[in-house]
Amino acid sequence: MFTKVATAAVLLCSSCVVLAQGRDAIEYADADHDGKVTKQEYTDARAAQFSRMDRNGDGFIDSADSREGANERGQRAAAALRGRIDSNGDGKISKEEFVNAPTMLFDKFDADKNGELDAKELEAARSAAGRWRERRTQ
Repeated sequence: MFTKVATAAVLLCSSCVVLAQGRDAIEYADADHDGKVTKQEYTDARAAQFSRMDRNGDGFIDSADSREGANERGQRAAAALRGRIDSNGDGKISKEEFVNAPTMLFDKFDADKNGELDAKELEAARSAAGRWRERRTQ
């Protein structure tokens, strides 16, 4: 169960739903500032997130991009992320793999399945992210 929750949390974070450079990530993904996040905005935000996660600028997210001092749990979560998104099995995630990865968390919060997250669905995502952050700090 923990593995599923941790993997979901990592995907949530990597998909711009938890944090984005000091701003609420959901607001960050809302490119046209209409209070909704479309699936295209979500995917575009992933592309921007990739650049921040590719710390060494080599065009891939891999173990070389790990934060210094990352704890064991963070390293396991990052490895789980790579395992789920690395579609060609080369041990690293290309921008194409990252951007085109399944959008299961977007889909989870898109309760009415209309291809966009409205205010109520965004609040549910924020609430889930807050609960995850609380558990992470314990």
